[in-house]
Amino acid sequence: MAANGNPNHGGRYFPPTAYRENPQTSADTAESTFWDPDTDYGATRYQEGVYKWAASLIKSNQAMVIDIGCGTGHKLAGIVAPVSRDWLGVDQESAISIASRECPQGNWLCADLSQPEVWADLAELRADLVICSDVIEHLLDPLELVQRLGGLIGPTGHALVSTPDRSRLEGRDPLGPPLNPLHIREWIPEEFKLLVESAGLEVVEMHHFFPRGYSPTVANFRRLVKRALQFQALPDRRNTMTFLLRTA
Repeated sequence: MAANGNPNHGGRYFPPTAYRENPQTSADTAESTFWDPDTDYGATRYQEGVYKWAASLIKSNQAMVIDIGCGTGHKLAGIVAPVSRDWLGVDQESAISIASRECPQGNWLCADLSQPEVWADLAELRADLVICSDVIEHLLDPLELVQRLGGLIGPTGHALVSTPDRSRLEGRDPLGPPLNPLHIREWIPEEFKLLVESAGLEVVEMHHFFPRGYSPTVANFRRLVKRALQFQALPDRRNTMTFLLRTA
């Protein structure tokens, strides 16, 4: 069953009804962790464009920022934190242990985001901007996540949510399952807008960004050479769709 994907949950999350999902989630377990403490995550800056947009949105008003699913925190600490009044990165233990080690002066919270009381505590911070970058495609219930993000931003805040645009991914099947086995499902912009609206939020703006930053590292140089030899696009297509949201 895993090779062909699981059936979509009755279209509830707005991919086509025939869309096939992956079964795997990305949570830490007793047997394994999602984030590897020995990997240099700072060398590959995925979703860098998302965080640069976030920084441009808040630099004039010194906002309070919460990053849900901040990962190892390199982009939050390096791009958004310098222009924020205050900030907090939230993720599971394997991510926060790396973030705390790499940026010990940062504000990090290790939390089980499946617990409602965690979200209630975060809502008390009254965030001006909530970032949730390339997290939602990993979750069994994306609608619940969007609803909870809405509970954090209140009537005046905004959420910045990114996820891969299925229509722009290389080698993808429009009916899934995603090529990345850790992605349960992927959307196109029209589908994701319906998901957002069903959660009581509305889209203010949407942009596509490159999926990664291209800093001058050996790893990036090797990757570009490999893509060139395989006649793939240089750089990657702008396939990270990013939505600025507010309560409807």
